[in-house]
Order: sequence, then structure tokens, then C-alpha cells
Amino acid sequence: MSRNSCWGIGATLLAAWALAACSSTATLPADQVAREITQQLAAQFGVEADQIPEVTCPGELVGVVDTTMTCLLTDGVDVYDVDVTVTAVEGTNVKFSILVAEEPN
Repeated sequence: MSRNSCWGIGATLLAAWALAACSSTATLPADQVAREITQQLAAQFGVEADQIPEVTCPGELVGVVDTTMTCLLTDGVDVYDVDVTVTAVEGTNVKFSILVAEEPN
């Protein structure tokens, strides 16, 4: 199966726990959110993380339930939106779900 066909199979919903930086409101740096997304996709598809196309996020994810942002998964010329939604916050731990678009932008 080619990498391109993996991303277009359908919407992928995953949850990830991540350790947030210490502050009054938990936040996750953009690079940490991208790493968590990459790790979750690698686990889902049964591949190594370095086989997942590049994921980039526009900024930090604020640990407030229902906060959203859109990251991008770039696979060659195809770019897929990855919608990130905070689902729970426990202290400095932020749980979020991801939804990968079925079609590239």
C-alpha cells in the first residue's frame, strides 16, 4: 500500500496524551503536538514514525477542552488537514483527538 492511499482511506480519529509545559493553563508546543500525531498515525498504520509524512502545527495547543487547531500532514504534493481538538485536561496532561481529512486540500 502506498503512503498516499493510507491517508485517503477515510477519516482517522485518535486520542493522544501529552505532557504539557508547566503554566497556569496547560499548553503543548507545536512540535510536541506534531510528534504525538506522528506517533499515533505510525501506531495505527503499523509503521515506524519516520515513515509517516511530515506533520506541522501552526502554534501551541492550549489545554482548554474544545480548543481546536488545524495541523497539516504533507505527503509529497498532497497536503491533508489534521483537525486537533482538546478532549480533556488533567493537571499538565492534555488529551486531544485528531481527525485526518479524507481528501488532500
